[in-house]
Amino acid sequence: MKILLINPASGFYPVNTVNPLGLLSIGSYMQNKGYDVKINDRNIKRGKFKKTIKSYSPDVAGLSVKSNLDISDALKISKHLKKQKIPVVWGGPASFSFTEMILDTGAVDAIVMGEGEETFFELIEAYKKNKPLDGVKGIAYAENGAVHYTGERGFIDLSSLPPLDWALLNIDKYNYARSPSKKAVYLYMSKGCPGRCTFCFNSAFHKSVCRSRPAAVVLDEMEYLIKNHGVDGVYFSDEILQHDNIMALCGGIEERNIKIYWGGQTKIGLYSKEEFERMYKAGCRWLFFGVESGSEKRLKEIKKGIEFGRVTTDIINCDSAGIQATSGFMVNYPDETADEVRETIKFAMNPDLNYVNVNIYAPVPDSKMYDYLLESKKYSPLALKKIAKFNMNNDMAGVFGEVTKKELLVIKHYFDWLFFTGKNKGSANSNFNMTATLIKMVLMNVFSHGLITFAVNSFSSARTLLTTLWYVAAYPGIRKKFGLSLNRKTRK
Repeated sequence: MKILLINPASGFYPVNTVNPLGLLSIGSYMQNKGYDVKINDRNIKRGKFKKTIKSYSPDVAGLSVKSNLDISDALKISKHLKKQKIPVVWGGPASFSFTEMILDTGAVDAIVMGEGEETFFELIEAYKKNKPLDGVKGIAYAENGAVHYTGERGFIDLSSLPPLDWALLNIDKYNYARSPSKKAVYLYMSKGCPGRCTFCFNSAFHKSVCRSRPAAVVLDEMEYLIKNHGVDGVYFSDEILQHDNIMALCGGIEERNIKIYWGGQTKIGLYSKEEFERMYKAGCRWLFFGVESGSEKRLKEIKKGIEFGRVTTDIINCDSAGIQATSGFMVNYPDETADEVRETIKFAMNPDLNYVNVNIYAPVPDSKMYDYLLESKKYSPLALKKIAKFNMNNDMAGVFGEVTKKELLVIKHYFDWLFFTGKNKGSANSNFNMTATLIKMVLMNVFSHGLITFAVNSFSSARTLLTTLWYVAAYPGIRKKFGLSLNRKTRK
C-alpha cells in the first residue's frame, strides 16, 4: 500500500526552508511498518501536484496542516485527490483547531486529532482492511452530515519510535541558517510543554504534558546529519528546551566531541549562569525566551509560570555566556490596560535585554483566552476562507484591550524597526550575527527557488519594511506617549 505524505505550500516560498519533522516522523513510522512512503514538500518545489499524484498513484494521502496559511493549498490538493477517489487525511495543529469547518468542506475524509504516528497507522490499517473508522481512537470524520469524534488516544512512548529516516527527504534542500552555522536543519528532543499559558492551545493539544526522546537517539541523528549532509547547525523545534534534556545533550556532545551549533526556545528560570556557559561550550548559540509581558499582574493572569525577577538575570547570563538571547513579548491581551502596555514596553527597552521581539496578540483556538473572548462576545470566529488568509505578521484579529489599533501597530513596527536597523540589541554582542543570518537566508532562497521567486519575496519584504518605516516615522505622538525612543540605550 502506497502512502503519499504532503507538506502544503504556505503562501510564497519561504525565505528559509524548514524540514517537516512531523511528516518525517510519521513517514519513518509507516515505512517501519512495511508501507511504501513518499513525502512531497511543496515548500521546496511547487511543481504540478497532479503530475506527482498521477505518477506515484497513492492509495491514501496524508497532509500536514500546521498553520492556517497551509489551508488554501491543502484544500486545493485535497479536492483533486477526492476526485481521484483517494482517501484524504489531515493532521497538525490547524487541522485540530478548525476540525469541523475543514470536514464541512467535503474535501477531507478524516482528521488526526493530535499526535500522528500510531493514529495514522491504525487509520491506514482500517482503510486497508475496509473497517469502520469509529474503531480508530484519536480521529474525527464526517458521516451523514455530522462530525464524529472517536475519543482521545494516549500519548506514545517516544523511545518506541524508529529513528527518523532522513532518506525520505532531500535534506540538502533545507537550510534554517542561523549564524554562525552555514547549514542548519530542524530536529526535536521532545514533544509538548508542561505549561498552562492561557493564550496557548498546548493544554488542549498536548494536555500540558512534555515527553522526551532518548538523548542518544538525538545525538546519533546529529552525527548522521553532520557526516552525510554537511550540517553544522540544528534548530530544536521543541516548545521548550527542558533542562534535563539539554544537560544530557551537552554531556553527549562533550563525550562524543560533536562539533555543531544549536539553539531553540526555552523558559526563564531553567538554567544557571554556569549551565549557560556549559551550553555555549557544547555549541549553543541562540535561545528564544517567551517573556510575554512586562507586567507581573498580567504574567500571573496568563499563567506564564515564570519568576519575573529572573528574567533580566537569565538574559544577562545567557548573553554573557556568548549565546544570542531573544526575548519575546505580546501586547493587546484581553482587557489589557494602557499602563500594562507601558510596563511591557519599558521592560522590553531595558538595556540589559538583547534582541527583543514584540507581537500583537491574536486569539488561538482551543486556548483558555480564546474561550473567554468568545464567551464575553469580544471576538467572533472567522470563516475558513478568511482564516486561511490571516497572517499574524500583517493582520490584526481585533483590539482586545485599551490600546487602539493604530497605537498597537506603531508599537509592533517600532520594535520591528529596531530589528531592521540593528538597534534591537541591549548588549555588546555584534549585530553581524543577525545580518549574516538574513544574507544566508536570501542567498539560499535564490539558489533553491530561482530569481523570480526571489524577486516576489523581495517585493514583499520591501513592502513590509516600508510599512514599518511609515508607522515609526508618521506617528511621533504615539511613540512619545509610550516611550518609544529612536535612540535606545544599550548596555556597554
